[in-house]
Amino acid sequence: YFITRNNVDLYLRYARIRPRWVLSAAKRELSPTVTTIVSGPRRGRQLLATVIGAAHGLIRKRGPLSPGLRALLTGSRV
Repeated sequence: YFITRNNVDLYLRYARIRPRWVLSAAKRELSPTVTTIVSGPRRGRQLLATVIGAAHGLIRKRGPLSPGLRALLTGSRV
């Protein structure tokens, strides 16, 4: 969640100033993210965390996770 969210936020900040760097960094980050989702434990939750992190990055939501979202992503109860 945090890696994806912060990367999207960073890409948005530098998209106009350094577009080639943004494309390069996004390509570099895509492979490990896909590998983690496909072969890691809790694939569904990892995919959900990545999608929510990307959405929060796009809307520039920052700060810690809410307890409800943390419980959803980790599988624990509130």
